[in-house]
Formats: sequence, C-alpha cells, structure tokens
Amino acid sequence: EEFRMLLAGSPNSSFLWCQFMAFWLFRGQIEKARQVAELALTTINFREEQEIFNVWVAYLNLESQHGTRESTDGVFRRAIKNVDQEKKMYQHQIRILYKAGHHGQVFVIYKEMVRKFHIEVDVWVQFYKYCIERNRVDELKQIPKNALNSLMKDQHVQMMTQIAAAELREGSVDRGRAIFEGLVSKFPKRGDIWSVYIDLERLVQRRAGNNLPQL
Repeated sequence: EEFRMLLAGSPNSSFLWCQFMAFWLFRGQIEKARQVAELALTTINFREEQEIFNVWVAYLNLESQHGTRESTDGVFRRAIKNVDQEKKMYQHQIRILYKAGHHGQVFVIYKEMVRKFHIEVDVWVQFYKYCIERNRVDELKQIPKNALNSLMKDQHVQMMTQIAAAELREGSVDRGRAIFEGLVSKFPKRGDIWSVYIDLERLVQRRAGNNLPQL
C-alpha cells in the first residue's frame, strides 16, 4: 500500500516503479514483479522517455535473472520498439547475454546492431573488439570492409584508427601495426594518427618489457 500511495503522487518515477518490482522479487513473487513492470509501462507518460527506458532495463534484468531465454528476448524485442534510446537497449542486452555466457546470441545481436546502426563508428568498433576477444578471425577481416562501405568517407580514418588501436591493446600487435602503417603511409602529415600510433607502440614495448623473464 505504501508503494501505491507513493506512485499515486509520482506516477512517472521509474525509481519508485523499480523499487516496487524489487519489493516483489525479494519476496519471490516473480509474476507480481512482471505485473508491476507492465503497469509502469502503461502508466508513465510517453513523454518521459528516460523513465520508460529505465523500466524496460529493469524488466529486461528481471527476465534475464528469473525468466527464460525466450522471455528475455521477448521483452527485449518489445523494448527496442518502444524506447527512443534503441542503441543503448541493444548494448544492454549484449551485456546481459555476455554475462550469462550466451556468446552465440551475443554475436547475433551484434550483427543485428551493426546492420541497424551501420553509420555509427562506435557500433562497428564495439563489434570488432568483441570479435578480437572471441578470436573470430574471419569477422575481423570482414568488419572493416563492411564498415567502410557503410560509413561516410570522413569517418573512415576514425574507424581504422580505433580498430588498429584495439588490436594493439587487446588483439594482434601485427594486425594493429599493419593497419597503422597503412594509415600513416596514406596520411603522412596526420599528426593525430601518428600520436595514437606512437603512444600505443610505447604501451606495447612496456608490456613486452614487463613480460621478460627475470634474470
């Protein structure tokens, strides 16, 4: 009753709605928590986009912890149709699946995300970093080609610099160097590229020095 009274006074507060969901979850009442989420989504004013987004995130978390893969995906599919921050919802779903170790699904959602947000550099770079981690060599060859075909020309250097940096930090030093060498050969006067390349080479050298056996 206390929550109902508070929500009557602040019906657009995602914080209160999420607290009400947590109240039922703490008592093991999963279905009641779902009902609260559904009620929140129909009650919060449609102009309160961030509040609605917050409830969808809480609902997705609920399903990931207490539902099935199917129910989680069902909430996710509904969410991306009903939020203005669609990319952030994709990223949140990826974090959930990654944490659960569902890497096949992570890969599928990444592929879907880069198709939908194909003109955004950060999406391609995130996908590339994931493929470095999972050692998906074929994708590492294909992503730059697909990205450069999708991005504006003035985004190409940014894209290639970021994936080269990702390789030097987290992946193959040889691949990273090859990309950087191609960039500085094509743009020898771009001090910003040289600066990133030199800084990362120093990092690589320090890391190599730390890994030398102690005499």
